[in-house]
Amino acid sequence: MFEYLKTIFSWIKIQPPASRVGVMSFDRAKTKANQLVFAVGDIHGCDQLLNDAISLIKAKMEQLSETEDNLYHIVFLGDYIDRGPNSRLVIERLMSLNIDKCEIHCLKGNHEDILLNFIKSPQKYFQLFKQIGGIATLNSFGIMDVEAHRAEQISAKLVEAMGIEMLVFLTQLPTYYSHEDYFFCHGVPKAGIALSQQPDKILINNRHEASPFYEQIVIHGHVSSDKVERDGSKINIDTAAYVTDNLTKLLVYNYNQIIL
Repeated sequence: MFEYLKTIFSWIKIQPPASRVGVMSFDRAKTKANQLVFAVGDIHGCDQLLNDAISLIKAKMEQLSETEDNLYHIVFLGDYIDRGPNSRLVIERLMSLNIDKCEIHCLKGNHEDILLNFIKSPQKYFQLFKQIGGIATLNSFGIMDVEAHRAEQISAKLVEAMGIEMLVFLTQLPTYYSHEDYFFCHGVPKAGIALSQQPDKILINNRHEASPFYEQIVIHGHVSSDKVERDGSKINIDTAAYVTDNLTKLLVYNYNQIIL
């Protein structure tokens, strides 16, 4: 299967870090038997890029399933909303996504967290919500003339437009997904704390870690870059889709980390 993968994907060349006790290296990482995991970076309201990503991933699944009976996972790393034009369509697409022999994992990003905080405490979070691109999200729900209304009025309109099902979906988003030797989250975990014990606020909000070596390979977003970045035992796949039109899709299969 390894040779087959090489013929249809572009490689990320990974240089394993020096051996460290308790640290996972890229060349030793394993996934569960006959399981492959796709990770998708920060979407930020770019619904067409999301649709293109799903189509590409489904096509790769079909190719791989011609020779292997696999179970697949797709992990969306959070930040589905704000900045881009169609936050509402992105959330609706993720809520309805259903693919045969594939488990969907939608994680919480800091933008979803701030939106929920704005709904709970409009006055406290209104300015922050607007500063990080929240007006684009409001517009996607048909809420215009934002500055002409009080924070409480905007929050109430948003709740009404979103509906209970969508609010429950966003509220229940987990902050990480762990799969054998891989750990998926939105932000950058703190070194020295077991990944399974990381506080939610770190997994959602943290951007920097001086010594990013962990007991699993970490796949994260949140840190915008014009390219995929590898550092320590982590890979950042937030390629600022709303600016670059490049929504990164990463496949991991055992010690292979492959950009689609």
